[in-house]
Amino acid sequence: MQKLYVLYDSNCELCCRLKDWLREQHSWIALEMIPAGSQPARKIFPELEQIASQNDLAVISDEGAVYLNDRAWIMSLSRWLSSTSPEAIAAELRNIVLEPCTLPEGSMSPPDIRDYLQ
Repeated sequence: MQKLYVLYDSNCELCCRLKDWLREQHSWIALEMIPAGSQPARKIFPELEQIASQNDLAVISDEGAVYLNDRAWIMSLSRWLSSTSPEAIAAELRNIVLEPCTLPEGSMSPPDIRDYLQ
């Protein structure tokens, strides 16, 4: 396996932040990010709509293996997870999820949430 295609929800702010973050990480395998349901996604993977919706995170290897949702996350993060301490993983995920984000009125503020998660 030399490459993973990551199909993400381009209308999801968190998904787009995670896509950008994944692009910045060192990886032993190439990652190609493609908006789910886009023309390029339909052209490269025409039968994918039969097994995954645009709301599913889908990762497809250059060997044809398809990973959806939780398994897709594991595949796209596996190299980073294997070489990073649990503390660094937790800190990085807090930063990705909480900064910057728009929270519903009445929610805890990001510093309060960060303190709660620690």
